[in-house]
Amino acid sequence: WDIAPVSRITLSKITGYSPSSITQIVAQLQAKQLIVENGYEDSGGGRKPVQLRINPENGYALGLDMGAATTRVVITDFEGKMIYQDSGKTDNSSGAKVALPRLINKIKLIIKQRNINYGSIKGIGLGISGIVEPEREYCYFCPNIKGWENVAIKDRLQEVLPLPVLVDCTSRTMALAERKFGIAKDVDNFISID
Repeated sequence: WDIAPVSRITLSKITGYSPSSITQIVAQLQAKQLIVENGYEDSGGGRKPVQLRINPENGYALGLDMGAATTRVVITDFEGKMIYQDSGKTDNSSGAKVALPRLINKIKLIIKQRNINYGSIKGIGLGISGIVEPEREYCYFCPNIKGWENVAIKDRLQEVLPLPVLVDCTSRTMALAERKFGIAKDVDNFISID
């Protein structure tokens, strides 16, 4: 939603869908509380078009960045606005068998302290400083974090936290973030060096 807030008529022009199709789709999204009305667009005459935007209160996303020295935790609302941020030293000597349960306990504590219902969390994204197979979301090796060889991170997280989980290496997650929000936002091709 780089163009939000946006009217139904603008959505029709952007997508090529008919105004009646857009109205039906918007009604479905509103029924699920995914989007809300947000004021009016300027009009040259006639009724002012109602603007729509993503409902920021519909849910949350939890993000983890596990580097060799620092682990960062963020929670964003449904629009991507950061509502919580914390960082601490990465447990890079205990290995995954000890460090992963600690990380899970920290996640649970943050969710409890922020009074967030698990049902409102739409997913967890974890970037880890290592070699990750994106399809299986499996960590083969972390050169700077001891004991993280052959760890099924996604499976281990989902055993305890009943949420969708995405796991990838920090180099890829950093490049994706730059592409969506950073210096590569308006660039067709770029190289990210970590």
